[in-house]
Amino acid sequence: MKMHAAIKWHHARKVLFALLIAITVWWVGMSQLKDWQGPAGSLTNDLFIPAIMMNAGHGFVNIAPATIPELRSFLDFQTSTFDTALIPGDVEIVPLHPYQEFHRYLIYSVAAAWKIKGISWDTIKVLILIYFFFACLAVYGICRLAMNPLFSLLVVISFIYAPSVSQTLPILRDFAKAPFILAVMLLSGTIAFKILSRRYFLLYSLLTGVILGIGMGIRRDMIVFLPISILVLLLGSIKSKRYDLLTRFLAVTLLIISFVLAGWPVHKSFMREGLLASHDTIMGFSSFSDRELGLLGPASYEKHYLLNDMYSTIRSHYAAGAGITFPKSIYQKRAADPTFDFEVKQAYVQKIIMTFPADMLARSYAAVLSIIVGITQTPFGIEKYGLWFVSIALVLIASRNPFRAWLLLALLCYFCGYTSIQFTLRHAFHTSFVPFFFLGFLLHHMCYYLGEKAGFKYFAIKTSNKKEKLNWIICRRTTIWLLLTIIIFYTPLLAAQHLQHKKIEELRRSYETADITPVNYKILQWDGKPFVAPTESIRIKSFEGKCLLEDFEMGILVAAFDNINMTMELHAIYEGQGGIGDFGGPLTVSVLKNEQTCPGKLYFPIYEKTTYRTDWTRFAGLSMSEEAISSFQGLYRVKDRNHVGLLANILLPDDKKEFCYNQYLSIPWNGKVQYPYAFNKNFFPVVQRMKIQHYLKEENFSKALELAAKMLKQRPGSIIFTLLLAEAQERSGAMEESYKTCANLLMLFPNIPASYEQLDLYFDKQGGVQRRVAGWSSILTHTPTLIPVKEHLEAATLDIITENNATIKK
Repeated sequence: MKMHAAIKWHHARKVLFALLIAITVWWVGMSQLKDWQGPAGSLTNDLFIPAIMMNAGHGFVNIAPATIPELRSFLDFQTSTFDTALIPGDVEIVPLHPYQEFHRYLIYSVAAAWKIKGISWDTIKVLILIYFFFACLAVYGICRLAMNPLFSLLVVISFIYAPSVSQTLPILRDFAKAPFILAVMLLSGTIAFKILSRRYFLLYSLLTGVILGIGMGIRRDMIVFLPISILVLLLGSIKSKRYDLLTRFLAVTLLIISFVLAGWPVHKSFMREGLLASHDTIMGFSSFSDRELGLLGPASYEKHYLLNDMYSTIRSHYAAGAGITFPKSIYQKRAADPTFDFEVKQAYVQKIIMTFPADMLARSYAAVLSIIVGITQTPFGIEKYGLWFVSIALVLIASRNPFRAWLLLALLCYFCGYTSIQFTLRHAFHTSFVPFFFLGFLLHHMCYYLGEKAGFKYFAIKTSNKKEKLNWIICRRTTIWLLLTIIIFYTPLLAAQHLQHKKIEELRRSYETADITPVNYKILQWDGKPFVAPTESIRIKSFEGKCLLEDFEMGILVAAFDNINMTMELHAIYEGQGGIGDFGGPLTVSVLKNEQTCPGKLYFPIYEKTTYRTDWTRFAGLSMSEEAISSFQGLYRVKDRNHVGLLANILLPDDKKEFCYNQYLSIPWNGKVQYPYAFNKNFFPVVQRMKIQHYLKEENFSKALELAAKMLKQRPGSIIFTLLLAEAQERSGAMEESYKTCANLLMLFPNIPASYEQLDLYFDKQGGVQRRVAGWSSILTHTPTLIPVKEHLEAATLDIITENNATIKK
């Protein structure tokens, strides 16, 4: 009877805990989704068009939403519901976007939710919470491998309330992967640390493959876990007196077959489109990811300072076109092939890894350590001691079974370390439970020991009955385990630093010996900071862009300082319009700090479009601290691209001993200090630009004039705010003032092509070719010596003649 009652309580407790988790998930989740702004995150809501079409009876297909205004409004989150009856039966089907095919199973889940509850955004909130609930169940299962139900539940509660989880929860595309990754972690832990019968061993391998396959249709990150899943099957315990190679072979075969079959529709799209893994990896090279890690110090170079899709593409293609990752002849021959983009990016990733092996390894270690001490800090801050929790737990396990301690450490490093590929909060949030897991493990065994319910049984070694000998064996075994573990982790890092030193020295010399020539510049104040703005083109020789890069040009600027051993606060500032994105950002480079003056030069590549119509970007200048501008000695450019190696931001001290050859890893015994990426909110003019445009649309010219004048005073020489002020002046009746504003821009920067092209486009929009002639004629009266003004006036005049001749012929 007692046994029967215990079994009943066991099952009742599971139901009770699941219900408690569900209630907590609902309560916390709904509060986080209160002001929800849509599920897509970094993609548009157009991702879910196939889910709507499935509910409309058209199958997994795509359409152009602009053809149905109500659909466009729904996808733009302007309405909360949509009626499929608004989709005409003969609606034109357009090709699926690759991302729609990549997220097929995620879209299926959305379609299923809408099938049950109707097409509304509130339904997606419920779907997110369902994913949240299953993620919590997986965390609970993982914890039950190492601790009792109560401590397991407490770890789950910590996961539910983790800041990183709350911040990622609204983004369905990012959050939905959590239950799948955590389920694979649970199955891997079960196979690794439980002694399973052959039947269960094969069953768990089958389940792992199915979850991996389905997970591939949620986020393609799941492919990362295939190798570790196979390794666990090779190392896990089976109830057998021998290694049982046949069972393991069958398990691996089942895993691979079920993985392929479960994800077959998604695999087909990947085979056709490619995984895009190299592109994502390049994005992860950015200093933004390093700052998110919080444990890597800057070196005297910077691989990628910007987290930007176009920037990543440009960097990889310039490396290929310059002959660094591909022979120039091959690049010029194959650049037009769309599939070559994948090869270019893959080669670039390999080049970065081979050039910076120590940094790559340090990033992996940093990812593990960052997760161990908490991706983000909770109000209690307990997780900052996570490294102590992990270390003590591993030592205790090693005292009983060193192999299991190493296996647990390997799983920890793999499941946490893979996030270093592109470390951001939304890519690592699912690991937020890790420090609390190890804390729960320690508390669980401490309570059993102190309560004498299990004594020291878990750690008992049956080789001796003598306590003194037992303690000696434990001490010796754990000491050897610790020493070997330190060697296993530290030796590869030392070897990688040695290899990297040679590579970086070659790179350093290539920049140091490159010919440079002075660049004219002006020192202004932008957003209250010193701002060095070049007044001429910085185009470099020996590279001709092609295909993706045919409308881009690049250059390498050199800023000289008589002391680089100071707080410099360097920011590259760009301005532009269109979908290309902002190439501006902080330059994170440093030398070995000391108190002595250290002259040096900063080399940094810049990229500009050679077409300046609707989609353009240009380098505006280099912002720096007051301390740095007092040390500034001049601006230069590298004359020939062939004289430098891999493009990077690189700070060269005159004294070579001050150069830092690799990023340094901090060990967070007392937690990590959060150093947010140095975004400067003052350098984001988008909001002010939109406000001015809104005032102009509403014909509130006084407000538009006031704000545009304020922003131009704050950013003298800005093309965008010059044109906005000119438009506000013109529409308020001050035409001559408008022309004078335009002329002031050209007199300030007479050799910047983007200024002339944008002015010409502005005149054309205001009144066509006639207005272009009138505009350039008026500006010429203010700037009679500027040859480009005369050239644009002549071009506009010629266009009038051509237009008139065409009219006469008609």
